[in-house]
Amino acid sequence: MGGAVAAAGRDPTLTWLNPAAAAGNKQATVTFSGQKGFIGDTTWLALGVLPIHDGGGLVTGVAWYDAGSVVLHPAGGEQRTVDAQLDGMGLLGAAGEAGGVRAGVNAKFLRSTLFNERSASAGAFDAGLCAEPLEGWTAGVLAQNMSGGIRFEKTDVPLPTVLRAGLAAQWSEEGNRLIVSADGVRDMERKKYGWGGGVEFRFSGTLSLRGGVGRKPELNGIGYTFGMGFEGFKYRIDYGVRLEPSETSPQVFSFTVIF
Repeated sequence: MGGAVAAAGRDPTLTWLNPAAAAGNKQATVTFSGQKGFIGDTTWLALGVLPIHDGGGLVTGVAWYDAGSVVLHPAGGEQRTVDAQLDGMGLLGAAGEAGGVRAGVNAKFLRSTLFNERSASAGAFDAGLCAEPLEGWTAGVLAQNMSGGIRFEKTDVPLPTVLRAGLAAQWSEEGNRLIVSADGVRDMERKKYGWGGGVEFRFSGTLSLRGGVGRKPELNGIGYTFGMGFEGFKYRIDYGVRLEPSETSPQVFSFTVIF
């Protein structure tokens, strides 16, 4: 929905982006997801959310990122093909709910390898907070990738710390649901702003249609997102695509099992 996740509801599939989404769920879930990015890069992840006493939740997940291969032409050496970047990530998180306020923290552990030669490790944190000041309305703040960065030998590479604030409104009637959400974004590393928002309509708790628009801080121009989802028989399937100017359109597909 245009990347608006700061005021995410009780949707465990969004826990990778906003740890507060793990709070208040009554059923355990496991989600498997794959994404094709702007440059043909791919991301794979598995995410599990386990509800605990009084609206709490525990989270665990793993992810793998492959930026694809490149051909190196070293001076005086043989041409060779190497992996541009391979990243592995593990995640542990926890969330809780009290008095209409949901809060969560994810700890992420990253191992990155460049050109099959240079490797480094780093840790980072995400923290989210959501409150419901009025019935049907949610306000949230979210900090992503809080870290000291990652160091390759003598080179420090900062991880992009992003701050988000957002609102979401929900209306339900006879099993149908309409959600409207919007985020403001600040990329602390690039010192740039972005925004995003979208709409989701869910028919009878089964079929969801989504659309959004937004501008990411790291990209020029406005992008549009479209997606759909289906839930039934303890399973959920989601698909989304983002259309960017002069870029390959990223696509994401996820499959969730509800216990």
